[in-house]
Amino acid sequence: MALTLICNEEGCTCKKCIEMCKTYACLPTPLEAEILINAGYGDRLMLDTRPSTKDGKLLILTLMPAMKGFERRISPMQIGISDCVFLENDRCQLHDLGLKPFEGRVARHDTTEDDDKKMMDLLKRMWASQEGRRIVDMWTDKYLHIDCK
Repeated sequence: MALTLICNEEGCTCKKCIEMCKTYACLPTPLEAEILINAGYGDRLMLDTRPSTKDGKLLILTLMPAMKGFERRISPMQIGISDCVFLENDRCQLHDLGLKPFEGRVARHDTTEDDDKKMMDLLKRMWASQEGRRIVDMWTDKYLHIDCK
C-alpha cells in the first residue's frame, strides 16, 4: 500500500486548513512524539486512543498535541472542543521549527478520503508497535495528569 500523499512543507493557511487545527490536533509518528518530548513540549501533549486497524475492538494508545485545556491529560475524544495548543494567530507554532506532526504535514484541504484512511492506517500501525508503546509509557510516567475528584 503506497501513500500518494505529499508533504505540505509551506503550510497551507486557507480557511479550511486552519479550521482543522481549530477542531482537531494532528497525530505524530511515535518518533515525532519523542522528538516533541525531548524538545520540551511533553507537557503540551495528550494521550489519545485509536481503534486498531485489525478489528477495531482493541484500542491503540497514541500521543498527540493537546487540545487547549487537555494538556497532560486524556483526549476529550470529541472533535471541535477547543483549538490545538500549538495554534497561535492561525499558524502552527511547530511548523517553522520543523516539528509539525506527520498528519499535519500531509493532511490538507485537498487530500482524499482514501488518502486520509491510508495515512491513519500507517500511523496506527506505528503506534501499535513496541516503540510506540515505549514512548506512550515514557510520557505517561512523566506527564500524565489524572484528576480524581
